[in-house]
Amino acid sequence: ERALTQAKQKSPEAEFIIGLGDYSQVGTVDELRGAKQIFDKMSLRYFLTAGDHDLWHSRDQDLPVVSNFNQIFGPEYQSFTSKSVKIIIIHNSDNYLGINNAQMDWISRQISFGKEQNNHMLVFLHEPLYHPSSDHFMGRLEPKLKEQARTLIRLFSQSGVKKVFAGDTHYFSEYQEP
Repeated sequence: ERALTQAKQKSPEAEFIIGLGDYSQVGTVDELRGAKQIFDKMSLRYFLTAGDHDLWHSRDQDLPVVSNFNQIFGPEYQSFTSKSVKIIIIHNSDNYLGINNAQMDWISRQISFGKEQNNHMLVFLHEPLYHPSSDHFMGRLEPKLKEQARTLIRLFSQSGVKKVFAGDTHYFSEYQEP
């Protein structure tokens, strides 16, 4: 709540917020509902993806990992265009399964649409695809996901994506993947 209030105060002209996950401790419906109430109080549009913390309770209940998140917030990945900028929000916070085929196909289509429309493209996701100094990156727990991250890096690089923003490190750093 403090972070959202500060963001709104420092940028009163902001049109929307993009959230990159970890709105809860373990992703119970009650925790996520409480987070949604805080977002709704801001009276500012928001677009969110789930973080790994937001998946734990669903996984423990043998439900699809995004069940609780979807119930409260809706889709875990989405895209929209704002002022000629294509914004693509990806769900990659499942540290064990990664991104499923349906979402990978969707990502490819969104990138193609962005290129066709000559939009600048920005990608937002929870797990960094690469990080030079943190152990928070896609594939740290399940090595096969490193290849999926490399595939996304190649796709974004070849398609002219301007920046990729990730949230799991919980601090700001800027770098280029090698």
